[in-house]
Amino acid sequence: MVKEDIIKTLPLIDNPHRFFKIQGEQYLWFYDSYTHGLYPIDSLALESIKQTGAKYLEKLTIEENLRFLGFLKAIRDLPKDSTNLSIPDEKCSVMINISNRCNLDCSYCYRNKKHSNIMSLDVLKDSIDYVTKRYKPNASEFVFSYSMTSESSLDLEILENIAEEYVNYEDYRFRESDFNEKLLHDFYLRLKETIGDNFSEEKFPKENAKDIVIFLNRILGKRNLFDSLNLSESMFRNNDRNEIRNRNILAKWRLFRLNRWCLELLFDKYIKRRKVPYVGFWFMTNGTCASERFISFIKSCDLNPLWISIDGPDSVHNANRIFNGGKGTYDEIVRNIQIFKKNHIRIKASVVITKAFPKPLEIIRHIQFLGFDEIVMTPVRPGCEQSFDNKTVEDLVIGYDEVFEELENNAIKKNFRLFSFLKNDMILAPFYSFLNRVKIYKRCSFDDQIVINSKGEIYPCLYFVDNKEFCYGNIKEGIDRRKVNHNIDVKNRFSCSDCWARYLCGGTCFYGAYNLTGNYLNVDLIECRIKKYLAEKNLKLIVFLQEHNISFQEILNA
Repeated sequence: MVKEDIIKTLPLIDNPHRFFKIQGEQYLWFYDSYTHGLYPIDSLALESIKQTGAKYLEKLTIEENLRFLGFLKAIRDLPKDSTNLSIPDEKCSVMINISNRCNLDCSYCYRNKKHSNIMSLDVLKDSIDYVTKRYKPNASEFVFSYSMTSESSLDLEILENIAEEYVNYEDYRFRESDFNEKLLHDFYLRLKETIGDNFSEEKFPKENAKDIVIFLNRILGKRNLFDSLNLSESMFRNNDRNEIRNRNILAKWRLFRLNRWCLELLFDKYIKRRKVPYVGFWFMTNGTCASERFISFIKSCDLNPLWISIDGPDSVHNANRIFNGGKGTYDEIVRNIQIFKKNHIRIKASVVITKAFPKPLEIIRHIQFLGFDEIVMTPVRPGCEQSFDNKTVEDLVIGYDEVFEELENNAIKKNFRLFSFLKNDMILAPFYSFLNRVKIYKRCSFDDQIVINSKGEIYPCLYFVDNKEFCYGNIKEGIDRRKVNHNIDVKNRFSCSDCWARYLCGGTCFYGAYNLTGNYLNVDLIECRIKKYLAEKNLKLIVFLQEHNISFQEILNA
């Protein structure tokens, strides 16, 4: 850069809509929202250059000069926020509300408590058919979440029934086209040699593709196939070994997937691999049921981890999460947690923070004490008696300060367990967004993820279900595309578009904005205060770690 460029570029760093400044112990750091970068600058040198011009650069060391010029070059080369936000998501996420049945009467619940609205199995199957065949037939992955407006243990029978149908949606069964005709004879001999005597109850096929396919599809349902093939767990990825260990209890579609992998691994030369879209099966629970049948189903679906709703210590939890008769649920949940853990089920806490107990660090410590593996904490939605206001939100801010102080103290001691425990929580969302070089364009999957209610109606968000203004269509007629608004990222939201923190935040809840202002593109100012503050604290945490030479890779690996 020539001196004229430096003089011309310097005033740009005072743009509060683009930059956020952090004064560290060693440098003045600039977070640049355009580049999603963080730049350390000598603050005295910066002031001197501002006062005396580029001539002062001659007094800096080569390292300081390169650092400073690199920062100014990044600003000059990207004069406006030109980020492309139109990258399509190949995954398809869908929530299916099987019912509104629940044994709890939580004070801040958003479900319709007056009607159970139980979805029939036929409508449920039609919903999955619509998503996989008409809505996004070319998706690389389908993730279905069930019972988000109900307690999953009460929906167990219908969940079990739909799980049986999953072999038809995630279809790992063999086809004749999966085999090379020229190698069919060799494959037949190898197949007979390997497993011909292992399944004496099965009639071994003739030497043609049709009979071989029939035979292989029968043994896909064999729970002892892995053992019969003399395979080792070490031949599989770490993430897949849990399924191998649980092969005796896996649901049919998970067993078919595992056994197909085994056969492809052993007979790789003969079987043509084809892409089978992953079809996920997910639900959470309020933790009040730990029956053998429920636990068996959880393990058969390999939910890892299982999400359990719990808000902290007993008095905090029981203030809002109560049985329909009015009794608190804490003791029941804590007893069941031990049952889940004895059954080797990893558990993740889903916490709602209210103004009555704005102490996230105390909640974290209690949740860790109970034996949870992870935590997700969310401030209660607006419009409830327990919601935060302009005064009480400052108590929550103080509570977050305590968490970041703990993170810094632990990091100095090379203890990164708290980072790992919070890796999926909103507290550290900006931290991991920055470290992974990923901008957060939107608060959530509103408009990308669809929600299907018990009647087969389609909505963009769980909170908007049954609000006809946001009904996009139904599974029979499809979605009215005129109602779908995909221009809802932070660059198109009124108060977010020129905020320096937009890509560390993603904006506020669309439902919260709609509930408070009548327009979902507006901002919930209370949530804005929280998320902008968290963005600041995360940048300061990153600076702290940088200046104390603490390894980010160690934190990511924790």
